[in-house]
Amino acid sequence: MRRRRFFRQFAGEGIALLEELSGKPQLRLNQLSELPDQSLFTLKPAFLPAVTVFAEGTRMLGRRGDGTPVDLYGLDDPGTFVLSRFDGWSPLGEIAAELESARSWSAASARSLAREVFLRLVADGLCAPANPPGTSRSVIPGNGNARSGGDHE
Repeated sequence: MRRRRFFRQFAGEGIALLEELSGKPQLRLNQLSELPDQSLFTLKPAFLPAVTVFAEGTRMLGRRGDGTPVDLYGLDDPGTFVLSRFDGWSPLGEIAAELESARSWSAASARSLAREVFLRLVADGLCAPANPPGTSRSVIPGNGNARSGGDHE
C-alpha cells in the first residue's frame, strides 16, 4: 500500500514539475490559505475519494483513506452545515451564502466560517478543491502536499 502511494505521489510531483516548467502555476494544498478570498471562494470543495464522513452519536466524524478517524463537529454545529455541502459542484462562496441565509448571519461571518471549515478539512487530509486554481486537472492527493493546477469542471 505504501509503495502504491509513493508512486502516485511521485507521479503527481513529476506532472506538477513538468507543468511548472511549462509555465503553469502550481499551488500546494497547504498554500490554499494564502489565496485571496476572491479566488478561494470560487473553489468547489470535495471530499477525497477514500474519505468517509458520518454521524456517530452527536458528532460528525471523518475517516481518512488510511482509516484514521477525525472528530469534526457536533451535529448542530454550523460547521456541519458547511461540510455537508462539500459536493465538488458548489463553490465555497455559494456555500457561505447558503449559511448566511439559513442562519441569518452576516456575510462576513458566514464566509469566515466556510473558509475555516474548508481549510481545516484540507489540513486534516479529508478534502481538496475539485477545481484547483491554475491547472486543467484535479488535485492528486498525497500527504497534504498534493499539488493542484487549474480549472477543472
